[in-house]
Amino acid sequence: MSGPLTQDLKYYAGLRGLEFYTADYAEDRRLTNNNADSEELREDIGLTWKLDWALESMDIRAVTGVRRFTDEQVRGDADFGPAHILTLSEPAEIDFWSQEVNVSTQWGAVDIVAGIYYSEETFESNRIFESDTDSNNYASFLVTRAAAQMAGYSGSTAPVCRPPGMTLGCTALFATIGGPVGFTSFDLFPAERGVKIIEDHYYQDSTSAAIFIHTQTDFENGFTLVAGLRYSEDRKQGGYDQVYWYNSELAQAIIASGLIGDPPSGDASTPRNALDLNTIYNSPSFYDEYESSVVTSTLSGQYRFTDDIMGYLTFSKGYKAGAVNLFQEAANLNNTTYEPEYARSWELGLKTRYWDSRAQTNIALFDTQYENLQINFFNGFNFFTQNTGEALSRGIELENTVQFTESLRAELSITWLKAEFSDLGNAPEAVRHLDGRQTPRAPDLSAVAAATYSRPLSANAGLYGRVAASYSGEHWASPDTPDEPTQGPYTLWDAALGFQYYGGTEWDVSLFCKNCLNQTYRTIYFAAPVQEGSYNAYLNEPRQIGLSIKTRL
Repeated sequence: MSGPLTQDLKYYAGLRGLEFYTADYAEDRRLTNNNADSEELREDIGLTWKLDWALESMDIRAVTGVRRFTDEQVRGDADFGPAHILTLSEPAEIDFWSQEVNVSTQWGAVDIVAGIYYSEETFESNRIFESDTDSNNYASFLVTRAAAQMAGYSGSTAPVCRPPGMTLGCTALFATIGGPVGFTSFDLFPAERGVKIIEDHYYQDSTSAAIFIHTQTDFENGFTLVAGLRYSEDRKQGGYDQVYWYNSELAQAIIASGLIGDPPSGDASTPRNALDLNTIYNSPSFYDEYESSVVTSTLSGQYRFTDDIMGYLTFSKGYKAGAVNLFQEAANLNNTTYEPEYARSWELGLKTRYWDSRAQTNIALFDTQYENLQINFFNGFNFFTQNTGEALSRGIELENTVQFTESLRAELSITWLKAEFSDLGNAPEAVRHLDGRQTPRAPDLSAVAAATYSRPLSANAGLYGRVAASYSGEHWASPDTPDEPTQGPYTLWDAALGFQYYGGTEWDVSLFCKNCLNQTYRTIYFAAPVQEGSYNAYLNEPRQIGLSIKTRL
């Protein structure tokens, strides 16, 4: 979505011989305005170890998990546009291990599973912004544009400082603003490419411990009672260290003058640069801790009317822990931690089999209410999590499966959903636009239909084909932007044609097509960095045609 700076960004793109793609043109052709020669390095290593002991009256299981995940973005295009403004390098590492021990036993008609759980996780990341060819030019342009508008010029006629030459208005501004205090040039960002502007360090250590019990009791009259309790404790500690903040004496002088208001922190000696002039202020380092404990539960009654019809009613209370809010301005915005999220859910359902068990229909009515709902936002420079008050998600889900013949199977699932923010309470102004709005990626209507045909070639081999269509109704793509358009309805088609072999070694070879009609839709909107009023969007995966080979030795 294009904002008031679009024409200026076209100008900067033209300086480097690049084309600026408008939103409609870029979406239709799946183009991006990014210009950095970037790469991403990712490694994910994990190990799970299970031990089982079968004793006379109980079974004991121990599950140990270890995982290391590293991700490094190298010289990413941090401004998401054709102008050469900022590049970002962001190495991150997550180390995690967990241990669970549970005991399974039976006491009369009651099956019992009880156990303990413990995990530790460490997260560490650096974020380094460096200047690009147009960093200082673009910063000078933004500041002189704002100053000229304050002097009464319109956005289209304001005299500004931008390459390749300087306008008369720019020269006048140098003399008026810079001369009396001894500045003869704008150094709001480094003038050279590849100079560090910001370096941040983020870290968090987390521990989680729990004790739980889950029971299932089968009564002779066809009634089954399922009940569970879990007590959880979460502790997290971490923060943000400002390693470096490029300092511009001119930016310091502008901030100290009070022309753009008082910054939330710092004094006259605090390093300042163009980001401070765009209200992304130099923020102090911080360390904070978070701790919580909660009891969650589930209770379900199931009744089997016949061998083919079963009904149930389930209540559950869930919990998502809070944490330290790891973003650069957390201390400035008094948002260094966020609170837990709670969910209370009811589900009433019926499961049926009929037509000699060749067909199955399941119906479920559900209602979930959220308190302190956690939503992740991106404001154009920082990712942060905010508690947004209350939300609800309620609806009905219908699942159907029919085996028409030995070879032909059909499936149809439909969901009618009402999911919206219901009461934002004391949520900050930055999220008030969500009041009464549909929650992200939650269409009122969605459906999936599929048909599978299989035909044996021999006792050990066969062919199969599958066609599937998935429909999504109109919905909001993200919570970040107050004035984003909704994503319209769309249908995706997938298909596969394969061969299976069931001998001593199993093989599955298939030619597949995903998103066969090459449908395009937006998966999320986000604010474009240093481009006020403009928004970017990520699109879904384009059509994919490929060959899949699977084997089991």
